[in-house]
Parts: sequence; C-alpha cells; structure tokens
Amino acid sequence: MLTMQRRRMISVAALCLCVWGMEPALKAAEGVPAERRLPQGTTVFLSVPNAVEAYEQFQKTSFGRLLQDEALQPVREEIEAWCEELSEKAQDELGLPPSDLLNLFHGEIAFAVVQPPAKDLGVVLLMDFGDHRETLDALLEKAEEALEDEDGERSAETLHDTEVTVYTFENEDADEDEEPSTLVYCIKDQYLVASSSIDIVDEVLSRWDGEADRSFADDETYSRLMQKCESGESEHPQVRWYLAPIDLFRSVASIPQANSGPVPLSMVMGFLPVLGIDKIEAVGGTATMMTEEYDTVTRTYLALDQPTTGVLKMFEFPATDQQPPRWVPSTASAYSSMNWDIAGAYKAVETLVDFFQPPGTLANLVDQLSQTGPMIHIKDDVIDSLTGRIQFLGEVREDVDVSDAAIQPMALALTLSNEDQMKDVLDRLSAAVGDGVTTREFLDVTIYEAEVPNFQGGDPQMMGVAVARGQLFFATDVQLLENYLRDDGGSEPLANTNDYRKVASHFPGQTSIMAFSKAAAQIRPYYEMFRSGAIGDAIEEVDFSKLPEFDEIAHYFSLNGSYAVPDDGGALFIGFSLHAD
Repeated sequence: MLTMQRRRMISVAALCLCVWGMEPALKAAEGVPAERRLPQGTTVFLSVPNAVEAYEQFQKTSFGRLLQDEALQPVREEIEAWCEELSEKAQDELGLPPSDLLNLFHGEIAFAVVQPPAKDLGVVLLMDFGDHRETLDALLEKAEEALEDEDGERSAETLHDTEVTVYTFENEDADEDEEPSTLVYCIKDQYLVASSSIDIVDEVLSRWDGEADRSFADDETYSRLMQKCESGESEHPQVRWYLAPIDLFRSVASIPQANSGPVPLSMVMGFLPVLGIDKIEAVGGTATMMTEEYDTVTRTYLALDQPTTGVLKMFEFPATDQQPPRWVPSTASAYSSMNWDIAGAYKAVETLVDFFQPPGTLANLVDQLSQTGPMIHIKDDVIDSLTGRIQFLGEVREDVDVSDAAIQPMALALTLSNEDQMKDVLDRLSAAVGDGVTTREFLDVTIYEAEVPNFQGGDPQMMGVAVARGQLFFATDVQLLENYLRDDGGSEPLANTNDYRKVASHFPGQTSIMAFSKAAAQIRPYYEMFRSGAIGDAIEEVDFSKLPEFDEIAHYFSLNGSYAVPDDGGALFIGFSLHAD
C-alpha cells in the first residue's frame, strides 16, 4: 500500500509532469498564449511557449550537438540503460512508460502562482497535450486512483461549458475556519488545466479565447518587462518567466496560517517600505536558443519603482567604461568587472542605521572603533580609498592533481583612489594579526601571505594580498598574484585577444557589470574529475572513465559574455554564449 505522501507525489507528478529530454512526436499548433488566459494577480509565471520547438532548438545548440557526438556513445549507452531501469520503475507506479508521457509535451507548458482579485492564492498548470488524449486519459485515471486512495472526495462542476473535476481533502488537524485543500483539473480543447483552486480555473476558462480584458498579459509591469526582454534576437524566446516578489510576499502574508507564528508575516510587510524593499516591482526575462548571433541568449529585467530608497540604495551600479586593464593576462579563463557606487552604499547604510537609532549613531560607532585594535577608520581609511570598481579574475592551472582540479585560483581586485592610504591599512592589519601573516617583497611590492585551508583535504593554499597597479589585490594563489605584478611584456593582455574582442563586440560602450569567460577552460577541470571517478562514482551504473579526452570535445564549448545596464525603470541584464567555431 502506498503511503499518503507517496500517493500525493504520484498524483502531482502525473498532473504536473514537466520532464525534458526526449523528442515529442508532433508539432504544436499556434494558440492563445497562457498569459492571455491568466488573470491579473499573477505573481509567478513560467512558460515554454512551444515545447517541441524548444527541444529542436536545443538539439542545434553546441551542448545539444555535444550530447549527440559519437565520442560520447559508450557513456551514452550506459546512461540510457540506467535510465531504462528508472523508467521501468516509473512505469510500474504511473502505469505508462515515461516515453509515452513525454509525448504530452506538444505545445505550450505554463505554470503560474495566482491570486485573483478577492480570491485565495493558488497555483495553476496549463499544458497543450496535442493529439495525445488517450495517453492523458490513462495518466489521469492512474492519478485519480491515487487521489481516491488518499481519501480525496471527488465532485464535478460545469464552468463556462467545461466539466471541471474537483478533489477535496479534509484536514482533521485544521482550524475550523480553515478551508480544505483542493486539486482541480479540466480538459479544454487540447489543454490540461490543473490547479489548487477552482476560482483560478474559473478565471482561466473565462479568458479562454484570449479576448477578455484585464488578463495577465495586460499587466503593465509584465508588459514592460517583456518589451525589454523580447526585443532583437529574443523576439521569439523558448522560455519566458516573471516574478513579482513583493506581491507574492503580500499574498502569502494574507494567509491566516502565515500570521500564526511568533513573527507574523503581515508585521514583516510593514518593514518593507522602511527598508525600501517594496521598491522592487518585478523581475523577469527570456531565454532564446540558436539566433543569428548567439548559441543561447538570456535577457533579464529588474523593474524598480523610482526613486529607490533604503537597502536598494546600497546596490547601485552606474554605467561606465570597463575595459580590462593591461595587467589582466590572456591566460585568464574568466574576467568580470562591476562599477559599484560604494560611497552611496555607505551613505545608505548610515541612513538606515540612523533611522532606527539616534542620528549620528553609525558615525560615532565607526569613530570609536577606529580608536581600538589596529586603529583603522572604516570610512576615512577604507571606504574613501576605494573607487567602487571591483574586478574578479579566474585562471585554470593544469599542474594540479585531479582531486584539486575544482579549486582553481581566483583573484579579486578593488580599484583604489589612494594607494598609500591602503598600504598603511594593510601594514596596521598585518601588525595586529601577528604570526598569522607573513610579508615579503616582490618587484618592490609588499605581498602579505597567509595560509588558507584546502576544503577538499589537500595541502593548504597560500593566499596573497598586495597593493599595486592602483588595485588592492586578493588572490587565492600567491603565484597568480605575482603574475599580475610582473610587467615584462611577456603576456598578451586579455583585452587584445581575439577571444575577448569577439565577446566585447556585443557589449555596449558603458556597462554597470560585465563578464567574459572561456567555457572550455572552466569546464575542463570538472570534466576530468568525472573521467577520473572523483565525481562520477556518484552514479555507479555509469563508467565515466569511458568519456573521451576533453580535447576531442572542447570545440563544443564556446565563449560567454554578460553585461548589465541601468535605465530609468531598473536594469537590464543580458547573458550569451557565442556560436562554437
């Protein structure tokens, strides 16, 4: 006999299955998009407009072609055999082979969290199953058996000329005023509609033709986000998503159970305006595969109610030119830079502290701390010495054991407005720490060294800190730091390489945040760990030592880039992978 929890899991899996990875049999027909059927009050939305098209586009991507490469055939056969065993177990419980279930993914698949006006919060799934009604009926029959075994009370209603099935579950431990939980579903045209609320199904069916007013598609914030994210080569994305976190939190806070604990969520809601967090309107975006310029491209927009206040003032990144400086070598496998308004962030922290405490509290506290220990004034000695530009670098070392391959050297560089001031800060900190830090001179630069543990159990690593080239450097590997301090002209700057130029040609002139990476270099260490068994032993049925040499498949991994630019309503984030050569 199945346990109640297990039955519920099978039922939900049967009604909300979203497995990816095998080709559906038929092409999907164009129809009314889910956002035109959903009501306003939708706070979470995820849609694959055409599952078949998304799968076909994925097959064309570099990663999709990699999975089909003959070099992976030995491992692929073992994985398929392992999956076949899992499929047989799934078939015993679901009554259908997973390969048949995947045929249900015919057109759009959409999931949403919704609170219709004056109604309760709930979830809904819309799935276009195409011409596979027999498969769906068999799946629903199995699901209904599990739901009835779970003491679900079945009833039926007719809404908008559509028969709707409702399963009601009474909770004996619930309060008297607590409504029983429900699972609702119906078949409309070639769609399965499944929800936790009959009110939501009613709202969806009332908008079925897509002509009704006040649908989610008409929501001003959602429309603005999609205009930002469905432009250019992302006009027809394979994935669309949306999250209105404050509206969702507000909906959850309205649930009685959410206010029964020691800290009611409704009380937390009252602090959001004070912290400025209520200025977050929504975040959403798109993902598109195989465009003319990109292998994959994602566009994400963060919508903010202007002007921002409170906590959000701590995270402002004005756009500026962020070309990698000359000391960044061509050997860098990853490079990123951001321009943080650090002075504004400190001011925002001071304003928040002074809101909850008497004015001048933070300034007085910082002054007091500067009279103890190493005698460092956080504001005058540290914050005022930083410009706000932050750079991250990563490199791949091939002269390490496979077990340590995942621990690759990284460096952080903070651009300085006052090198001498920061050198003095490091001297005082070093003196205060004592034996834990050693110093040495390298090319007239003082390097501060300290051992840091190897979290994979190997020998400790030597971390290095130094002030040079107008930067405060932190490096997890002191050899990496030495490379940045050399100026012998022996290494080509990253900015001059063809790889970087290919990626940078897609950047605007000024950015808040930008990043560049070489996928092959970053993936290689983890790939070798799979081949060696350091990770791959987690799946005993698959012998990952049969994987080919990485150089045989390295050409599938391309160059990646991303950047962010602010505007009057928030910020746009774009990430992309170029087509592999």
